[in-house]
Amino acid sequence: MLELIARPFINERGDFALHKAPGQCGTLAEEQPCRNTGGAPPESRQERARRVDMVRERFAANPNQTAEDLRQYFKKAGINVSLSAVKNYRKEASPCGDE
Repeated sequence: MLELIARPFINERGDFALHKAPGQCGTLAEEQPCRNTGGAPPESRQERARRVDMVRERFAANPNQTAEDLRQYFKKAGINVSLSAVKNYRKEASPCGDE
């Protein structure tokens, strides 16, 4: 494996420059600095999972609940969510993956 540098060399010389010769660099994961790769923070993911679990529990009790019923359930629990969010939770909680 080798490591190349594109800029400014590709602009100035029209070609890449060798940064590390073959055998001198590790895997891509080892060479790149550790950084946040994006996405929601772990706390947000946990909260979403908790909400999907809440919907699953409600489905177990009554599988015919509408999205509006579930939104009111969240509201009573002190959680304000949009109808579209509830529909997404419901979709994720559904055993078949659909509303």
